[in-house]
Amino acid sequence: MGKLVIGSFMFIAGLFFLATGVGAIIGIPMFAGGLMMGIAGLGSIGKTAVKTGMAAGQIVQNMQSSGAAPSPYAPPPYAPVKNGSGLDLRRWNTLVELDPEIAAAAEQVRAAGPGYEMQLAEKYLAVNDKQYLAAAVTKVLEQARLNEERRQHEEQIPDRGMIGGSEYQRKAGGFYLIVKGKDVGRTFVTYDDMRKALEG
Repeated sequence: MGKLVIGSFMFIAGLFFLATGVGAIIGIPMFAGGLMMGIAGLGSIGKTAVKTGMAAGQIVQNMQSSGAAPSPYAPPPYAPVKNGSGLDLRRWNTLVELDPEIAAAAEQVRAAGPGYEMQLAEKYLAVNDKQYLAAAVTKVLEQARLNEERRQHEEQIPDRGMIGGSEYQRKAGGFYLIVKGKDVGRTFVTYDDMRKALEG
């Protein structure tokens, strides 16, 4: 490739010198040298292409003789599929599929509601030891119970109300927004958090 570039440069420079008439002494050898070098460069590119083609042909021939045809459907190398918390979902799903104890534990917490299986997966994969599986299930189910109690408690709270001179409004996402009084625009995740902040 280098020969082709240099040869092209010399060829064009030689033509330029010949065109001026003054530099014919320099132009003729430069023109001829550039032409020869360009031809040599083209020849080397052709040789490289032939060698590459022959090597590829040899690889295909070896694969055919061994009975292994190249497959466009070959599986990719293993790469963990992770959720936002960095949890290896592929590993967890494989454990659930292959291990009856882990499958039963996943089913147990799944019944408590969406998201609890991922909590179990996070706890189990952190220690990767089955002796802690029952404890992890207990912890997740306890959290599910507390969340349900909080949900039921918050359902009894009016969607609008007053606390210490400030008016709040419960929004569709379940959070509380101060709409009048002190701290207008401030939001709270739970009613208790809001009550403590506004009464304190």
